[in-house]
Amino acid sequence: MLMIHYRVDDRDVAEVTAAVEAALAALAAAPPAGVRFEYYRVAGQGEFVGLLRLDEGVENPLPNIAAMRALQSTVAERAIGGPPMPRPLERIGA
Repeated sequence: MLMIHYRVDDRDVAEVTAAVEAALAALAAAPPAGVRFEYYRVAGQGEFVGLLRLDEGVENPLPNIAAMRALQSTVAERAIGGPPMPRPLERIGA
């Protein structure tokens, strides 16, 4: 699983949220097999977390989806401290 975590200025929350919603709508319209993508916002704040789960052996198809590239561009421009880098998460338990 990969995680992306970043903050944006309050004035940029609506733009980032709209880009996230567009990306999620594109995925819902043509869901790639073996991919689960979730996005969260800390309630009332400009802090976002995206989670990407790929089934074993599945290549990440998200860079090939225009709405996902648009989201990445929006986040890169708006994230405080520069573009965030995806980080792998290690599952401990559930």
